[in-house]
Amino acid sequence: MEDAVRFMEEFLADEEIRNVYDKINDVEREAEERGIIKTAKNLLQLNIAIEDVSKATGLSIQELKNLE
Repeated sequence: MEDAVRFMEEFLADEEIRNVYDKINDVEREAEERGIIKTAKNLLQLNIAIEDVSKATGLSIQELKNLE
């Protein structure tokens, strides 16, 4: 347990490591968003009701209309 606490203290103290970690999280989030958008487009092309696509993807109706 002490090792984990020490690791977290060092991690939080090192700005460069935090910046890299934040960048990785940003890239992962962007990739997830692209995947959601791709899925939404595919569902819309299959003529799935826009309300159902919204429920499935978490995107708003307006966001989905902007994709069409």
